[in-house]
Amino acid sequence: MSSSEVDHLDSEGIKEHHGEIIYDANGFIKKIYRKDSQLNRRIVDSYVGMWKEDKEDFSNKDDNIQKRRENAQTMTNAFYDIVTDFYEYGWGESFHFARGYKGDTFEQSIKRHEQYLAVKLGLNENQRALDVGCGVGGPLREIVRLSGAHITGLNNNGYQVERCKAYAKKLGLEDKSEYIKGDFTTMPRELYGKFDSAYAIEATVHSPKLEMVYGEVFRALKPGGLFATYEWVTTPNFDENNPEHKRIIHGIEVGAKYCIIQILHYIILQASFYIFEFKHRKVILSLL
Repeated sequence: MSSSEVDHLDSEGIKEHHGEIIYDANGFIKKIYRKDSQLNRRIVDSYVGMWKEDKEDFSNKDDNIQKRRENAQTMTNAFYDIVTDFYEYGWGESFHFARGYKGDTFEQSIKRHEQYLAVKLGLNENQRALDVGCGVGGPLREIVRLSGAHITGLNNNGYQVERCKAYAKKLGLEDKSEYIKGDFTTMPRELYGKFDSAYAIEATVHSPKLEMVYGEVFRALKPGGLFATYEWVTTPNFDENNPEHKRIIHGIEVGAKYCIIQILHYIILQASFYIFEFKHRKVILSLL
């Protein structure tokens, strides 16, 4: 199976690799044993191979970065075909970090992190929002419950889309959510101008270049729409000539499948957004 075939597994391919969707929250062992081991090995090899040349010196050579950018969708699909079940088992339904306060449980910090976006975007039951890179839909479901808004989840990994649909059916949220398999750097045109708000939670860093996905978010929003994001980016303190800085950044990129972590302010302006609010780990944007 080629890397392009791995990237574009259809419903039968997903079933071949992962088996039938398992609804049981405690079904981790079943999920792992139902996978096709040979197909899983090919997918692992396709991902690991993309980092082979930079493995020893963490140099992130320009030609290797370009190769990873050109194969971003294949890499992202391979990564999440490998880790999704492990993430759900060990991390939960929301694949992101959150600021914790003394006395918080892990679940409380995650939910507050998600609810903050809904409040800042002013979402309500009369609005439609887009979740850009929705994972298995944990944040989406939390925001639907809080705001009553209708939310569309966009995700290019077929297995995760099926997980989203399974959760929505199980929890009775099918009328308030929908899930589309698609590339957020080239969104389906029927999504253009459709949404009052959009948000992304540590997802757009999987894009070859952030301006590619932010430009598409811009097109998906109605005039005056808001976009809120939590994202991995470098600060002005990052020194690309500092070996320790490069080692740390490279380790994050390999471990979480990021093409390359980028500087944010310049990219936002390229996408024609106005920065409405900027804080550590969160940004609220408005259309210019």
